[in-house]
Amino acid sequence: MKREIDWESLLDYFEKNSEPEDTRRTIEGLVSENDGEYFNLMQKIWNTPEDCLRNPDLEQAWMNIKQKTGFVENTHQDTTHINSKRNRAVSFGQLFRSRIIKIAAVILFIIVSYIAIFLNEPLQMETIHAGYAQQEKIMLEDGSLIHLDAGSIFRYPNQFSSDERKVFLNGEGYLEVTPDPNRPFIVHTDIALVEVIGTKFNIRSWRESNQVIVAVLDGSVTLSRKGSNRSDGEVMISRDQVSTLRANGNPSPPQNADVQSYLSWQKREMYFQSATTREVLDQLERWYDLEFELPGGFNASNRVTIFIDNKPIEEILDVIALMNNFQYYQKGKKVIFSEKKIL
Repeated sequence: MKREIDWESLLDYFEKNSEPEDTRRTIEGLVSENDGEYFNLMQKIWNTPEDCLRNPDLEQAWMNIKQKTGFVENTHQDTTHINSKRNRAVSFGQLFRSRIIKIAAVILFIIVSYIAIFLNEPLQMETIHAGYAQQEKIMLEDGSLIHLDAGSIFRYPNQFSSDERKVFLNGEGYLEVTPDPNRPFIVHTDIALVEVIGTKFNIRSWRESNQVIVAVLDGSVTLSRKGSNRSDGEVMISRDQVSTLRANGNPSPPQNADVQSYLSWQKREMYFQSATTREVLDQLERWYDLEFELPGGFNASNRVTIFIDNKPIEEILDVIALMNNFQYYQKGKKVIFSEKKIL
């Protein structure tokens, strides 16, 4: 965010110290949009007694700024030219000690503060929310492809930093990550970190489930619990392997698996093995944009094993009702289950 600084008004204010309050607020806004902290510090610099001021070394001050900001200069300079600048800096301070030193101090403070704010400004993040009954595909600026299941939320920067590629996921996604050994790709979920260099893998990480399942189609990834000592709880998952991380635990040892079955959600198919009824219904809510109401007293944590494929919702609901001895009716987007009455 770039702002033009009205140097003349700013210095005029410090010198006269008689500008009205609205002008003071305007000047403060040039330096800080949040509060007058910088303004007050500059006033202290300006009000410093002359006896406390030192001759300025402008060359060294500029070098310090360049070092802090990463600017690079041509080091092959003429020594005579450098000495000449140093001599001019000393004579400059001697001739105009009072006002000029104060002006230089205030301007230098603003420049360094302004550059620091600019360099530390967080990267702008984009958020993709795949709507219910929809899927989303995204190509990131590094060429990586992301495929999101219905209901998933994915956050990513417009441009990755120079040392890592950090993204955030709540939901389910299949990722094809472009290799870049110098910038690891890190997926943050509520409870886990998944780090890769370049590979193809699937993450299932719904917030309400309190678990993360990572299935690797190609290459390898590391999975660890957020906030843990990664050397203790980290596992490496290789091709055709799966690992599960539950809240407050460590990732399970990677096991060989049919990874394609973990990707079948892209065709709106999913095999639930010993899953809770609530987990199955949550997935159906996302796929079909529905809301389910269970009978009072029914334990939604009951375990079921069921394969759901891409069929009309009525056929799937018939199976669920039969498994639980339910009957149901649909009112708009709401499906209400009740216990089947015995005649």
